Amino acid sequence: IGNTAFAKCSGFTGSLFLPDGLTTIGNGAFDDCTGFSGSLTLSVVLTTIGDRAFNRCSGFTGSLTLPGGLKTIGNTAFDSCSGFTGSLTFPDELTTIGNFAFNRCSGFTGSLNLPGELTTIGKGAFTYCTGFSGLVMGNKIATIHDSAFGNCSNISGNVIFPISLLSIRNKGFLGCNKVDAFRFPHTTPPPYYTDMLPGGATVEVPTSAVDTYKATDGWKDYNIVGY
Repeated sequence: IGNTAFAKCSGFTGSLFLPDGLTTIGNGAFDDCTGFSGSLTLSVVLTTIGDRAFNRCSGFTGSLTLPGGLKTIGNTAFDSCSGFTGSLTFPDELTTIGNFAFNRCSGFTGSLNLPGELTTIGKGAFTYCTGFSGLVMGNKIATIHDSAFGNCSNISGNVIFPISLLSIRNKGFLGCNKVDAFRFPHTTPPPYYTDMLPGGATVEVPTSAVDTYKATDGWKDYNIVGY
């Protein structure tokens, strides 16, 4: 499906079923198609969802399961698709979630489980996704960009980062005030970026590294405890 193929086709109603065999949804393919009022079913062999592919398609309902071969979700791919009500399920092979990919998708519920091959979470990827109640990180995540989980205000429990994590950028988790603790396995503190965690958040680090974190600018402003 090519770029902007159905952009602004506001008269569609009901569900959208994309056939098996489809591998690519181009940039802006269904951008601003506001009439849909049902589920979205994707091809099982889909590998790419382009930038703005379903941007502002706010009428989709139910859960969203992304197919097993998908590797990339483009920038603003599902931005403001607020109508989904249920789980968001990622495939194991997904490597990249683009900037603002699920921004303001407030209807998703349950735990957000990120896959094992995922390395990059784009800027604002899940901003204002207030329905998620938990967050499980994959074990290859390297970069969490600015405001990636900003104002995901209902995520609770512990958020446990993998040793692969290199950085959480500015305001990465700002507003995630219900998280009990953010756990880092790093004995050397990762770079500190402004407001990357909620103010006063509890940060769990290896017991041997507690003093190091407490002596490091930025990190020392959090409640550092050992595990």
